[in-house]
Amino acid sequence: MLFVSILIQTSADDNLVKTTCKNTPNVELCLKTLRADPRSATGDVTTLALIAVDAITANAKKASASISKLRRSNPPNAWIGPLKSCGFSYNKVILETDVPVAIEALTKGDPKYAEDSVVSSSGSADRCEKNFSGSKSPLTALNTVVRELSDVARAIIRNLLIVIQTSGDANLVQTTCKNTPNVELCLKTLRADPRSGSGDVTTLALIAVDAIKANARKASASISKLRRSNPPNAWVVPLKDCDFSYNKVILETNVPSAIEALTKGNPKFAEDAVVGSSGSADRCEKNFSGSKSPLTALNTAVRELSDVARAIIRNLL
Repeated sequence: MLFVSILIQTSADDNLVKTTCKNTPNVELCLKTLRADPRSATGDVTTLALIAVDAITANAKKASASISKLRRSNPPNAWIGPLKSCGFSYNKVILETDVPVAIEALTKGDPKYAEDSVVSSSGSADRCEKNFSGSKSPLTALNTVVRELSDVARAIIRNLLIVIQTSGDANLVQTTCKNTPNVELCLKTLRADPRSGSGDVTTLALIAVDAIKANARKASASISKLRRSNPPNAWVVPLKDCDFSYNKVILETNVPSAIEALTKGNPKFAEDAVVGSSGSADRCEKNFSGSKSPLTALNTAVRELSDVARAIIRNLL
């Protein structure tokens, strides 16, 4: 169950990675880059931006090393001038100027300077490639990855500019969460979703309902796995009841009803639906009263998220 608990704790952070990458020009490269760095598991958007800048650094160093090797290997005459220019672009511009400025700007909370720096690194890689316009470039792969990583980094950094611009919306998140039974969980859940940056209270409620849905799906998957794994006799009936609670009640009834009610402006029906999901998670846990529940962490997450969602929805009544 420790593995399940860790999954719950980091689900919001992985959602942050996904939602952040979704708004970049290369989603696959973004996901691969961020998930390869353990800092992304607990980091905020600034951390994700720093990871992207570090990836630019790593690949720019590879390009610099490749350029040095090519310049020492008696290259074709057509490459001599371009390689010299590329050496300057990678060493003096990207590695000695753009990357350090971007890192310093991000750590000091100045995302605009960081954005300007990664725009510059993208341009430098692009210019290096264009230097070989009269012949086939030996640096195409490296130039492409540095340019694309720079463009991804810029898109991530722009989320920080949006945060600055929407401080009023951040205040809405704070004041809304202050009136919920679990302020920390509320803040973490809402801030992990970019919709909270410009959304109204209805949007915040929908984010909370989506979080219920995500964790209910995890619970459903865990229940199915446990039922197939020859569980102890004391778990057989409780798991069957929990399967019904999560699949038929929460996922097929409560969550769709809450979403429909919120989108149609009927908050009372939405409140009733999340009260139902909280009760279903609680009943699932109590089914194991005669033995230790294997679903405590997931039941707790769904119940607490449902209670948070209810408190948010009550602002709409």
